[in-house]
Amino acid sequence: MTIKITKQLATVEDLAIGTGTVVQERNGVPLTLTKIDLITASKLASENAGEGAALVSMEGGPSVEVAVLDRVIRASIVASPTLTFNIPTDYATLQLAVDDLSSKYTAGNGITIDLLIEAGHNPTGGILVSNGNYSHFQISSVDAEVTLTNTFPTVDFIKGVYSAMPVLNCLINANANGVNGYFAENASTGKVNSGCGVRRANRHGLYASSSSLIVAGGSIFTEASQESAAYSGILSWASKIDAFGADVSDSLYYGAQSAASGTLYFRDGIANNCARHNIRATNGAITIARGASATGGGVSGVRSFDLGIVHATSIDVSGSFVGFWSANSSVIYAENATGNNTTSNFVFADSGGEVNVKGASATGVMGPAIAANNGSKVIATGATLATTGASLMDIDNGSTVESAGANLSHNGVEFGIDIRTGSTVNAHGATLNVPNARAVSCFHGSTFNIQDGDVTYLAGDAANISGGSLCRVKNSGILEGDVEGMNFNTLYDRGICWG
Repeated sequence: MTIKITKQLATVEDLAIGTGTVVQERNGVPLTLTKIDLITASKLASENAGEGAALVSMEGGPSVEVAVLDRVIRASIVASPTLTFNIPTDYATLQLAVDDLSSKYTAGNGITIDLLIEAGHNPTGGILVSNGNYSHFQISSVDAEVTLTNTFPTVDFIKGVYSAMPVLNCLINANANGVNGYFAENASTGKVNSGCGVRRANRHGLYASSSSLIVAGGSIFTEASQESAAYSGILSWASKIDAFGADVSDSLYYGAQSAASGTLYFRDGIANNCARHNIRATNGAITIARGASATGGGVSGVRSFDLGIVHATSIDVSGSFVGFWSANSSVIYAENATGNNTTSNFVFADSGGEVNVKGASATGVMGPAIAANNGSKVIATGATLATTGASLMDIDNGSTVESAGANLSHNGVEFGIDIRTGSTVNAHGATLNVPNARAVSCFHGSTFNIQDGDVTYLAGDAANISGGSLCRVKNSGILEGDVEGMNFNTLYDRGICWG
């Protein structure tokens, strides 16, 4: 049924008559209005939540209620930039709050929506956002730390997929519940404020994956990997994380790491006493850990693997099993580092790995201070290294150590420096103090240079040089008669010549 009316505007009563459409003329142009029933008319006139203005909208646009509310918020933004909603008083869960409020308050208008976890409350679920901008939300708490109970579901506390994520503005103790703490996936962006984070995460504490970006300076993601020995306090996987000064100590596996071409900025960070590697870079990734603390690593203080790069000048790796471990064409740059009382090596380089510890200090090392194998390279120019274990250096299979001007000391009863199979140690001008053992063994076409250095060794046992190896000892304090296996006057007969 169609009714043609001539007044300028149809009223609710006009629209509620009968069924069909109403056609009215405005300035001679017919306008068609869909007729409605009396129940719908009543809802339009209502002021109840979800009715009235909430039911009216422009085609494809927000409702009148949302549009008006948004303009009211914009007008009051200077006076009240933050709106606070209490959890669970205003909303039972964080997810319900985000779902509802994101439809009412859009990002980009300068307002912050603070979801405040009330005193004593234990959240019963996390937050998952996708394909949107939720960066105007922040998760705060009344308590200094919020604990997740054993009834928390198997989900991440906060996860974003293709999203700008809510800001974490409090400290959560996951208590080995849930999955990851704060997880940005698939080009998401996120932020964790200083002093905030997730302790005791079941898996990763802070995790950025697949071209995501997280800023988390001063954050706390300690005691991660509670579920099993497989996860990290912080992991940047093919992504970028800025975690300046963050703390990832006491992880049950990795502390802070980058992987798969990811980048982690961990300058002045704290990664102590992690069960495996305190700081790590692998598979073409880069970790910046300048000035960090990485003491007590169960396997290593700093680990670089498979083309990984770690920049860690002035770092402290004391008390770790291995201070620095680089392998498979990876690089660790750690000038002026400290590595006292490492259980095994201060530096271990293998399979083309490179480590630069120029000017470093490592005393009380229980194994060889430097171990290099399979074409690896260590730079320890001007370093101070002191060991009590089997040897001072163990260099093999075409590896190279540059330790000119270093201060080297070994108080063990075995030889100080062991060089084998085409390897080279350059200690020009260095001090080598091995009072209880042979200073140097150089075998199988290897080279040792301590010219113009100062060598102290067990009386009568300075060096053993054999297999076509070369030892330069001029002005070092080594006496000819104390060198076994080679007479100074028969070099030519052994196929060794130099000018």
